[in-house]
Amino acid sequence: MLTATSRLLLLLSAFAPLFFIWALRAWPSWIAWVFLGFVLIGLVGTALVVAAAQRDEGEPVKLLKVEDRQSDIAAYLVTYLIPFVTAPVTSLRDGMAIGVFLLLLLALYLTTDLISVNPLLALFDLRLYQVEFDDDRKVWLLAAHPNVGSNLAVARLVGSVYVEVG
Repeated sequence: MLTATSRLLLLLSAFAPLFFIWALRAWPSWIAWVFLGFVLIGLVGTALVVAAAQRDEGEPVKLLKVEDRQSDIAAYLVTYLIPFVTAPVTSLRDGMAIGVFLLLLLALYLTTDLISVNPLLALFDLRLYQVEFDDDRKVWLLAAHPNVGSNLAVARLVGSVYVEVG
């Protein structure tokens, strides 16, 4: 199960594309370096979290149903990232409004399965699937290429989000 620190690292990873775009928009000011720092922390942190989860021996399961949910990631990008990229930040009030929204997303990310929707997990050859295990559990699975009838070892990241291990 992920710790709050792991979840925060995955949140930074999920928003790394946005932070990178903000860094480009803010260049050459000092804030660009802060955004680039968030990108680096998110990337390295995600690599560590995924590596730790995949070292777990996991539990064996058989997949009864597999549904590709990569479209959820595209919806996430359009819904959560694009509005921020196009929003002008011309005043302190604009910055505070964005900050409040990011805090709300942080709270949701730390307490829900939203962790499964992270575009940078593709860098680790993990795609998002909704699957049904042979014990009738319906969960989110981050895996390379699962197939119906496959026997896998999986580890729980958080809630109903699992990652293929081994």
